[in-house]
Amino acid sequence: MGRLMHVFIILSRKLQKKMQINLTRFQKPTWLLLLILAIGCSTHTEDKIQENPFAHIQDKKAAEVLEKAFNTAGGLEDYRNMKTISYEKRSVLFLEDGSTESDLTQQHSYTLQPELIGDIIWKSDGNSYRIHYSAQDTYKEENGVRIPDSEESARKSFFSATYVLLIPFKLLDPGAKLTYEGRDTLDRGKIADVIRAEYDADKHDNHSTSEVWWYYFDAKDGAHLSSLVFHPPTYAYIENDAITDEHDIRFNIYRKTFRTDASRNKEYLRGEFYYYNYVINAGQ
Repeated sequence: MGRLMHVFIILSRKLQKKMQINLTRFQKPTWLLLLILAIGCSTHTEDKIQENPFAHIQDKKAAEVLEKAFNTAGGLEDYRNMKTISYEKRSVLFLEDGSTESDLTQQHSYTLQPELIGDIIWKSDGNSYRIHYSAQDTYKEENGVRIPDSEESARKSFFSATYVLLIPFKLLDPGAKLTYEGRDTLDRGKIADVIRAEYDADKHDNHSTSEVWWYYFDAKDGAHLSSLVFHPPTYAYIENDAITDEHDIRFNIYRKTFRTDASRNKEYLRGEFYYYNYVINAGQ
């Protein structure tokens, strides 16, 4: 209350000077009006302070890197304004000898607000599959029939898909421990700021796995260049090779993943991922 009275006194003095009036002549209703205005101004200022989206990140350098990455990726405001998104994704996986292990095309559709709901649909070996996610019910279907005990695997698959698509913004999600690890030179010669992210699926329902990721952001403009993830006992290194600027938010259209060691030494090409036919609708 003392803080509000301080704001009130400042407002009163400014009004007195500008309007050249004597506040002692104000009737009680006028004083009440000024007090209400002062409270409104103070509350608005406090709300602005509380809106800092990076406040929960303890490593402030990591927060700085993310802020730059968000701006390059289209901006946090436009990301938060997205209401629905749909796209197609083709995933081609390779074995160590270079032969194709699988080639799968999926249709993804998500509603991001007011609550997260989504479907992933695909065909394989003549069968039709669907993963459905909502806070009320999550499951996997085969040929229109719900697969028993599929809730947990369906939830993990759905969260993994949305997570990969919406990086770097998903790094704001609660639970992940973010640490800035300095700069590194990638094999393409780019200098990158490195953020380490630790996830714990046992403690946080929004984490699909308990893994450690490293994210590499261009030191100049903050673009998300690549990622490294530890899938015990192996590592996967993912390069973002092509993006689209067709929408307010930048999205990947071609990525590659390699089996590597902890130092990102490539052993073989593990997969190629193609994203296309993006359709985005923004909320009002």
